[in-house]
Amino acid sequence: MLISGGAGEKLSDKELNIKIIRILDSAIKIEPTYNSAVMNGLSPLIKLKRYKEAIAAVKQQIVIYPHDYNLYIKGGIIYMDYLNKKMEAINFFNTAYKITLIKGKKVVSDDLKIAFALIYFKGKQEAIKYLNRVSANYNDTKSLDQIKVYKQMITNEKFDVKTNFKIFNNFSTI
Repeated sequence: MLISGGAGEKLSDKELNIKIIRILDSAIKIEPTYNSAVMNGLSPLIKLKRYKEAIAAVKQQIVIYPHDYNLYIKGGIIYMDYLNKKMEAINFFNTAYKITLIKGKKVVSDDLKIAFALIYFKGKQEAIKYLNRVSANYNDTKSLDQIKVYKQMITNEKFDVKTNFKIFNNFSTI
């Protein structure tokens, strides 16, 4: 197994995260545009408190994929919660919002991500208004349920580091 310590040895969280980063770095050296490897490496970097490396990785991918709003959202979270740079975070969230607005046809996960970005540069009420407005674009129960749950979360959750990290890790699966 790639990430075991060998011979049934268990790795500590720190050792496991270091090993994950090494494996993903090997993939990136072979193919520098392998966005998934970079994105999967962000959580281990954050867990190891290597925040500057995480934001550098995001910025490097933005050069390659300037229209990937997910990169800007993840960058915004890193700036907001880990580097304590609110203005940079707001700029990243605002860019993510602008990209999604010009993207064209969206799916519900796009709209949930837009709402997340709106929380940070326009506030929770604007995010909820946005979700109310776009819910008219969906007629399937699954999408409407996702919007309903997300609106409840926006209303009830305190968007702190722990909540944002959970969202950060789930963005590809929303």
